Amino acid sequence: MTIEEYEILGKAFQWKRLDQERDYHKVAWLDRMAKATDDKGKYLYDTFKKFFKEDEYKEDLGIKVEKKKNKEYKRLADIAMQVNSGKEWNK
Repeated sequence: MTIEEYEILGKAFQWKRLDQERDYHKVAWLDRMAKATDDKGKYLYDTFKKFFKEDEYKEDLGIKVEKKKNKEYKRLADIAMQVNSGKEWNK
């Protein structure tokens, strides 16, 4: 290993440490946000889904996100599919 390669390796290690420190601080920030409360003392994020909006991250990455439908909508869609396919409707 040459001196130049050794110096590059040292720089890469420093950048890696910087990334780790940023990750530690991000975790601390997220912990603080998760414990955030309003004026009445109620948590701002009462569910993990409200705190971490995974679908938004997926959309930013170009991953198609399928929106979840409520049970009634799914039931009606199943009935419509049965009717359209000529099958008898099962209640």
